[in-house]
Amino acid sequence: MTEKIIKRAEVPEVNSIDIIFPTKLPEFDRLLKEAENEGLEFMGNNKWEKLFSTLFYNGGKIPINKKLDEKYREKVLCYFKMCAGAYCIKHEHKTIVCAYLLRSICA
Repeated sequence: MTEKIIKRAEVPEVNSIDIIFPTKLPEFDRLLKEAENEGLEFMGNNKWEKLFSTLFYNGGKIPINKKLDEKYREKVLCYFKMCAGAYCIKHEHKTIVCAYLLRSICA
């Protein structure tokens, strides 16, 4: 059986101020489009959306794939934190992009 290749999100660098006070999310629209093109959708009932919802509402630990490059993992995690805490985007869009980011660092 062939294993499906996971498209990993490419995110811009963000700093700690961006994470704490996320007023604009660089390249968010591109990431949303990529996530939708990958088949992720709000209320799509997939494991990545469920993981994000659990983390968002209850907290928890992200099961990060340690085989991925550490710098890549950290960069995506920083963008994830910024996105998850942002009030400037619709929750539905936030859920889709965060699910995409989680898939990128957990699968």
